[in-house]
Amino acid sequence: GLHSNLIYKMRSFKKPVEDAENIYLTEEELQRIKMTILPNRHLDNVRDLFLLACYTGVRSQDYNKLNKDSLINCGTMLKVRTEKTDEEVVIPLHPIAKNILDKYNGTPRLISNQKFNAYIKEVCRIVGLTEMISLTRTCGGKKITTRKSKAEFVSSHTARRSFATNAYKAGVPSLAIMAI
Repeated sequence: GLHSNLIYKMRSFKKPVEDAENIYLTEEELQRIKMTILPNRHLDNVRDLFLLACYTGVRSQDYNKLNKDSLINCGTMLKVRTEKTDEEVVIPLHPIAKNILDKYNGTPRLISNQKFNAYIKEVCRIVGLTEMISLTRTCGGKKITTRKSKAEFVSSHTARRSFATNAYKAGVPSLAIMAI
């Protein structure tokens, strides 16, 4: 039942590639999120988890590994064995990340990824990330452009992209960012 089409093995065969269009939040936007007083505790918790990821680069599936035992070097670094790559990563703690971990005694309150993504959009709307942006994706061979407010595009993975982009802009070596 296997096909006999072997064109993909030819040197001239090129896989279609598309540059990914993704958003990230600037340092100024992260500061706005940090400074905004939110109306309830669950939004405050989601904001803290999001900022923690923005300043550490930790994936959402690794949030559950953040606890007192993951703090090393007198609480100045975070040591995490990642779920995806099963590698141990040591991350210098940004003062904002350290304050968040201290606030929760080293262990932030976790929620499901689905609720997290819904709540972080709400946080971003409250903060005022309402500029309209367009993202284009290819779906079924057709280009589809979606235009929404920036808040509607924010998700748990935006934190990781924000970490990488802001670290790169701050002069952190690319290899160090990739290791995290």
